[in-house]
Amino acid sequence: MKVTFNFTYTHSNGLMTRLLNYIKRESKITIFLNQNINIYSIQAKGEQNELEALGELISSTIPLSFFLESYELKEIEDINAKDEFLKDNSTYYQTPYCLKCQNRVIDKTLANFNECEICGDSNLKYPINKDFYEILEQKVKEFLDKGFVTLNTIYGDRIISINEEQQNRPYGILICDIEKIKDSFVATDLEIKTLTLIEKPIIILKPKFKFKIEKSLKNIFYDLFLADDLITLVFSNLIKLNGINQVFASSFSTLKCTVTEKKAFILNTGRDILPMEFKKESKLNAECKAFGFYSNIKSNLIKIDYDVNQNKDSNLISFIPDKKSNQKNSISFKSNHGAIQSIIFENSLYNKTLCGIHLSNISNSEIFSYSPKIGYNSMVKFKSLNLQPKEILKAISEIDDNSKRLINNFKNKYEKLYNKIQNFEFKNFKDVDTITELFGLTSVILGFYDGDDIYESAKMLQYNAIEANLKSGPRVDYKIKNNNYLDALISLKSAISFKLAGANDILISLGFVDSLADFIATKVENIDKNISIDAVAISGNLFENRQLLKNIFKVISPNYPIFTNKKLSMDRDNIVFGALML
Repeated sequence: MKVTFNFTYTHSNGLMTRLLNYIKRESKITIFLNQNINIYSIQAKGEQNELEALGELISSTIPLSFFLESYELKEIEDINAKDEFLKDNSTYYQTPYCLKCQNRVIDKTLANFNECEICGDSNLKYPINKDFYEILEQKVKEFLDKGFVTLNTIYGDRIISINEEQQNRPYGILICDIEKIKDSFVATDLEIKTLTLIEKPIIILKPKFKFKIEKSLKNIFYDLFLADDLITLVFSNLIKLNGINQVFASSFSTLKCTVTEKKAFILNTGRDILPMEFKKESKLNAECKAFGFYSNIKSNLIKIDYDVNQNKDSNLISFIPDKKSNQKNSISFKSNHGAIQSIIFENSLYNKTLCGIHLSNISNSEIFSYSPKIGYNSMVKFKSLNLQPKEILKAISEIDDNSKRLINNFKNKYEKLYNKIQNFEFKNFKDVDTITELFGLTSVILGFYDGDDIYESAKMLQYNAIEANLKSGPRVDYKIKNNNYLDALISLKSAISFKLAGANDILISLGFVDSLADFIATKVENIDKNISIDAVAISGNLFENRQLLKNIFKVISPNYPIFTNKKLSMDRDNIVFGALML
């Protein structure tokens, strides 16, 4: 009997090459390997029991990954692969740990931190002068005695604690027992599956009410992750034996994603994604350095990585996002145009006419059209009001007589809230993006949020919207001015009207997000009427808002296919890469 195991793996990191070479070394029967661009194959012939044993070896070695798009087993007539190891020409990189290392931790056969031939997990090392399990068992005892402990991990010193108050820097929740996650958090099967990917991403989940009360949790949603290096893996397995299923932990990977009903989207790139390479015919040698990333194209090869130690090459043309540049051999470009070009490249959308939706708090948000023949045409621009809440109320009252009466009614009905706003200012108001500003202003003006951080204030509205668990909210007005800018004052005025009418916080918040999705869908239809679009491309880190992302798909996908980045994240690195596509 002859069979082939085929895997479609779309990253240039060489992980699949190393996995298949390891399987060839460990297999009891001769196997034949082949690679054709992104298709990797293991071919073999043998008796039923021999092939079943090979299948078990493969399933215990090949992990789920963002980049493993498909896999299949089928019977074949002839072997057309070679009896030799695959060549690994990749740029070496590190995953958190492979299944082989994970199993060595579980059965306690991992004796040191020697570099693994599959994942390259060299880790930050404790002194190897005695068994490291013994060291970590002492750490567990310290943790159980004090309620917190510091671990030296590949991400630096990580504080692990029982209580939230013991964390003094950005933190999330480390899940020690994935099988118990649904006992404490509202999680879908796809969200749990995403957590278990070899890249070990962070996802945002909501704790269940009972768990929130038991643990005295302060927030509505939390960043969750599984152990993302070997030190943390050993530690989490040891405390799981003591009945601890989750703990608070700092210093985690930047790899973050959001999950809808059908798909996981990469929001921020982590250490296990870059460097990355793509082949692309080009007569141009160029580079782009922005948002902490660096990309260049030379000799028909594009490379993208973090900008650490990436020296500027004076012989290359430089792309500068969102500002005019007087540098020699430099070209300025709009970041949202770079984002859509990266989506075009990753999804082979050449010669397609598209609507681009880019919503971001680090680069210029815009809704626009793109055609290979016509180029770019802006439909909706987003510009911050740069007004504190008390100034917003004054600006609304000056729109017309009805608006003045509205603000007077608000002042009379919610006198305490109105007076608080008169003495309130956001501390981090400079350079905030339009959507975050709009959501943050709304949260404070309507009394959803008590602090002075506009980003946290905006999150409160977004979390309220997710909390609603309703089909739709009231219709908040989203309108544009004659110069194509979103008129945020009209949206805020609309929200105040609903507050006066008695709508609660959650309902108004849902209405804000729902209405934004509907507004965007209407603009997509207008673009289609003008130039007949083939598809919609969405990008930007504001799609971390799952409610907005879900609603965008709900109202747009029935009429137009929606494309996003596949290997790159939805913001920053995709822009730096897309600049070279321009």
